[in-house]
Amino acid sequence: MLTTGLGGISEIVKHGLTGIIVEELALSSFSKQTKRLWDETNESDFYSTNCREFVKNYSIDNHIKQLTKIYEETLS
Repeated sequence: MLTTGLGGISEIVKHGLTGIIVEELALSSFSKQTKRLWDETNESDFYSTNCREFVKNYSIDNHIKQLTKIYEETLS
């Protein structure tokens, strides 16, 4: 995952763990990082694996479990 610090995506991407965040409007840096990820397949694989694990936290099943827990705590 490669993104800039603009908008909400940078709140999801964990720099160095699930992807790379570059400064806003730094086109040369964005281009350089794109080429690096293209050339360094091990690094791309690392980010891909971590992204897949990270999004498991946001599955519908986890969401339902979290909501159920909140409802149960509220009602008890």
